[in-house]
Amino acid sequence: RRFGALAVCKDRHDGHMSSADRYAPPRTDVADIAAPDALLASRPRSVVWACALVLVSLAVSFIALLPAVDPPMPGEPAAMTALVWGMTAVATAVELWLLRCVWQRRNWARWLMVALIGLAIASNLSVLEEDWARAPVVAWLNIAALTLIAVAAGLLLARPSAQWFKGTTTIR
Repeated sequence: RRFGALAVCKDRHDGHMSSADRYAPPRTDVADIAAPDALLASRPRSVVWACALVLVSLAVSFIALLPAVDPPMPGEPAAMTALVWGMTAVATAVELWLLRCVWQRRNWARWLMVALIGLAIASNLSVLEEDWARAPVVAWLNIAALTLIAVAAGLLLARPSAQWFKGTTTIR
């Protein structure tokens, strides 16, 4: 009788029988749930491309900003130039932090990034005509940056990205 109980216990523990295993709960590997590290490692390509496009857009925006910031005239305080560069530094820091949060699979960061991209597109489209009249090259660079972030927003809202952020799949 005792031998039969040990045999059942041995089968429940996948053949690993020792005196310490006797009171341990049965173990089973769950194949449909991956470890968190595996889920992060298997980002969909749409998320990877969206993050890359945001970074490229940031670089293009910096290039467009260089000729747009006028150097101070003689006798004029340099505060305005400092203010523009300070605001640019803060906006860049926020964008990079959000990008990092998106990369770490924070769904709220994805939605905030998409909302800020929408605001950036709306605000830049409102001054595009003025940019075009003043410096067509800057306008073209802004159009390129806006196009890149619009595509990035679309990629962040795509089905593979949405499923990855919800944690329901690990598709690439």
